[in-house]
Amino acid sequence: MVGALRVGADVGGTFTDIVLTDEQGGISRHKTLSTPPHFEFAVLDGIAHLLRECRSDAAQIVGINHGTTVATNAVLERRGARTALITTKGFRDVLELRRIRAPQMYNLFFEKPKELVERYLRFEIDERISASGEVLRPLMEAELWELKEKLERERVESAAVCFLHAFAHPQHEAAVGRFLRTHLPIVEVSISSEVLREIREYERTATTVVNAYVKPVMRRYLGNLVEGINRMNVSAPLFIMQSAGGLTPKEDAAERPVYVLESGPSAGVLHRSSVRKE
Repeated sequence: MVGALRVGADVGGTFTDIVLTDEQGGISRHKTLSTPPHFEFAVLDGIAHLLRECRSDAAQIVGINHGTTVATNAVLERRGARTALITTKGFRDVLELRRIRAPQMYNLFFEKPKELVERYLRFEIDERISASGEVLRPLMEAELWELKEKLERERVESAAVCFLHAFAHPQHEAAVGRFLRTHLPIVEVSISSEVLREIREYERTATTVVNAYVKPVMRRYLGNLVEGINRMNVSAPLFIMQSAGGLTPKEDAAERPVYVLESGPSAGVLHRSSVRKE
């Protein structure tokens, strides 16, 4: 293939598809079995296969766009991190209460999907900021040290922090985030005001919990993928397909993986839409 090359990689639970394109519109494709739990192996092997087949050099690659169901599979198969929820006192059960709506209203046997964080791993902090920003209960450092001990005792891998009214007044969340990242660096931290800065407690809490649940999985996967790409002497930037269809840098995908939860399927929808328009 001629000139600069671009790679498209899509990882699914069963198959991994790799596409290589050049400046003149040339396209080469390769389909292979996915390699769970190390999904990056199939991507790296597929890129290497196409480079050999096209007699091209890794240095010609100028961009890699990647769609993946790694985060999706982690949620569906319950293979995410051991996650804790840290919330305002009185809001421990938001995950279970939800919106008190059942998708099958008259089905007496309907069961809600199990929460990603069990109740004993949800910790309350006696803090409170009003909707107007008034500090009703200050954040006490002593509670944070107690929290650190609890997280260590429960061998928590990832923590979601979601306080009341933090979408508008995130100072207490930010303080907890700084504390945990300083004194418990082995635990991944997801803060609701950084993940989904929007009103409504359940939606914000649930989204932040999902982010925390898949964050270690996604960070490991992307880290391994980048290491493999570097070993191939590919210096091109890696972008990840988001659920909404856009691309985001690998660093953002590792920090906010909830936004790439539907990464693979969204690419297929965009492709079909573009084909119909043509």
